[in-house]
Amino acid sequence: MSDEPLLKVENLHVHFATRRGLLASRRRMGQVKAVDGVSFEVASGEAFGIVGESGSGKSTIAASVMRLLRPTAGRILIDGLDITHLSEAALRPLRREVQMVFQDTKSSLNPYLTVEQIVREPLITYGLPSDRVRILEILARVGLGEAHIDRYSNQLSGGQRQRIGIARAIALSPRLIVADEPVSALDVSIQAQILNLLRSLRKELGLGFVLISHDISVVSYFCQRVGVMYLGRLVEQGPTASVMRQPSHPYTKALISAVPGRFGARAERRILLRGEAPDPISPPRGCAFHTRCPVKMGSICETFPPPYHRTAGGGWAACHLLSSQSQIAESQAGKVMI
Repeated sequence: MSDEPLLKVENLHVHFATRRGLLASRRRMGQVKAVDGVSFEVASGEAFGIVGESGSGKSTIAASVMRLLRPTAGRILIDGLDITHLSEAALRPLRREVQMVFQDTKSSLNPYLTVEQIVREPLITYGLPSDRVRILEILARVGLGEAHIDRYSNQLSGGQRQRIGIARAIALSPRLIVADEPVSALDVSIQAQILNLLRSLRKELGLGFVLISHDISVVSYFCQRVGVMYLGRLVEQGPTASVMRQPSHPYTKALISAVPGRFGARAERRILLRGEAPDPISPPRGCAFHTRCPVKMGSICETFPPPYHRTAGGGWAACHLLSSQSQIAESQAGKVMI
């Protein structure tokens, strides 16, 4: 068996040009660094969560892994095969291996096709058995049955539509699912049902997952490891349980403090971030988070990009505060030795 991770993303950059003017006279004015040097791995059967505010670059990573976008730089590998610059023809057999579950079920499902036709479509595309019995087997895996097979998507509830989206995604027996905000448009009670379904499928089918979410509580429930995004970069990454229990980056702490009921009546533990995220066209120098950071240390945070530090839980975080804490600990250790 190969030691290669199922998915490996290395130093991924995705930049978009910004232009001004009309039609042919439009001039390039700059670029948005939607993703700026992101790296992570996903093993078979593992769920890796990417969490952050809107505009942090999460969905751009999802689209890049699916090769719906071509990266500006970096590499994306599936089972050790670099797919970053493969042609569409070369990607076609790999499309079976990597499938996507979308956020908006109304726009991602064709309203003119029945449930049977929606699930059958990818099977026909790849020449796989697509009889009604096979369709019913796939629907049964997502908790639907014969009563739904002849309906149209607009005749279904939001939760049922998402189950159809999941059924379509698993129809080709993929190895990796990229789920971009799969429950954010659903009622809270339905969110739990869909997350439980995805967990069951991950365990039964050995699926790897990349789960995109703005809600860190969703990621903490579903994922074994988590990466925290801010303005195009991962600022912290590690085992989910460790990150939730002992976050190291100030931004991660703020996200966790916003989880309802986490601190009970101790409302003073809520960390409120001032202002909005910076403009990605002209991000701040130094640490991108320094304009909103409640524990900013002055000119060092405003001038120098923060180094990466190993955290106690086996992950890492990029923060100058950790450098300061490390120096204090080393100094105290030296005094004790003397």
